[in-house]
Amino acid sequence: MPGAIVLVGSGEFTAAMDAIDRELLTASGRARPRVAILPTASWPDGEGAFLGWIERGRAHFSALGAEVEGVEIRTREDAFDEACAQAIGEADLVYLSGGRPDHLLDALAGTPAGAALRIGWRDALGLVEGAAVLPHYDAFPEPLAAAVALASPRGMAILGIDEETAAIGRDGTWQVQGRGRVTVWRGRARTRHLAGASFRLDGDPEMPPREGVSRP
Repeated sequence: MPGAIVLVGSGEFTAAMDAIDRELLTASGRARPRVAILPTASWPDGEGAFLGWIERGRAHFSALGAEVEGVEIRTREDAFDEACAQAIGEADLVYLSGGRPDHLLDALAGTPAGAALRIGWRDALGLVEGAAVLPHYDAFPEPLAAAVALASPRGMAILGIDEETAAIGRDGTWQVQGRGRVTVWRGRARTRHLAGASFRLDGDPEMPPREGVSRP
């Protein structure tokens, strides 16, 4: 990975994410980092939702000192626009927002904009190998998450990310930040990682608990 990947449970573009987003901008090393807001996954909800994500993202990151650009990829045709691909490729932070991931994948796969995001395989973006994400994890019954985990492909790690919480990955190590926790499922095995804790997705899933990590 060329930089950090942040998996957010909810709370994007709100004060709950200020500290996390400020740290990401600082890590870019730029006095005025570039942020690209890519709300393609919201386009099925209409133009108002699409532009609303851009404006919220612009207001949030501008207040944190960033230079912000909305990348207006609504459909697959837009994803062939070289200007959109350039905006993604030149950004220090690309923020994907919206709740329709199937539309996002249909629009970006096999396009210049998709290549700028390093899309690797159809089932998802392919940025975190061997992992799938359940956002809003603390907002629905955990037995449902267990059912999803048991139905996942063998060896897949399922990351349940609480609302207003993020898992930040650098060099294979993930750190939990925010108000909640990250629950990692591997088949029937479950570990919980509290705010401030670090964990890895490779290696032995039954590694001993560390500070900030609790087990069932």
